[in-house]
Amino acid sequence: MRKFAEMVSRYYDAGIWSKERVKDSVMRGKLSPEEYREITGEEYE
Repeated sequence: MRKFAEMVSRYYDAGIWSKERVKDSVMRGKLSPEEYREITGEEYE
């Protein structure tokens, strides 16, 4: 997992980032759909 994805994962686990914010990072190209799945446990749609 890339450094940005690791940070997002920590923030998501701590409740700082919502699932929607993580999804927004995929839409902006900062996270891959695979990283979204690793972080949230759900498939990116």
